[in-house]
Amino acid sequence: MLIQETIELLIILLLISALATVFAVATVFAFYLRVRRPPALLMFMNSAASTTVTLLGSLVLTDNRKLFLTFLFFVAYFFIYNSLGRHITSYDDTFRVLFLSMGYTREEFFMNYLLVQGKWKLIESNISFASSSALIMTFSREMSRFFPDQWVGVILVFAFSTFVLSVSRWIGEDFRNKLSKEE
Repeated sequence: MLIQETIELLIILLLISALATVFAVATVFAFYLRVRRPPALLMFMNSAASTTVTLLGSLVLTDNRKLFLTFLFFVAYFFIYNSLGRHITSYDDTFRVLFLSMGYTREEFFMNYLLVQGKWKLIESNISFASSSALIMTFSREMSRFFPDQWVGVILVFAFSTFVLSVSRWIGEDFRNKLSKEE
């Protein structure tokens, strides 16, 4: 019964993350046509931050499943936007000059190279978000069932540890040498 519920939840979350992917790709494409790169302000949702937000959402929105799934849509949107935006930024910095010198326009470079190279990143982002969210929701539900008086404390400890991890990741990205290229 638990496996069946988890698989159903995983399928629902894969559909939610696929819908969020469509909106994230459209947003990145819209920003890329107007400016050279997606705004870094919207790229805050790394995997540890999405885990933190999902854990806290599982605490607050346990009674309303539709509201929680809507909340997860927005978490998925920012998570996939972050993933795709960082992927495009790293490839854009590395290969844009080469492709533009070969006569391609920025739009052709984006459509024919960056999005084609980014499809595996999108698939990986969808699967990782859906599986981590499904596991968090299942873990939270089972913790509340088996340990009704302690599950909030356990979820808060996990949320705090993933928050510390996400902040350390943000700090690590800020102090990285900006002249070096990610690959």
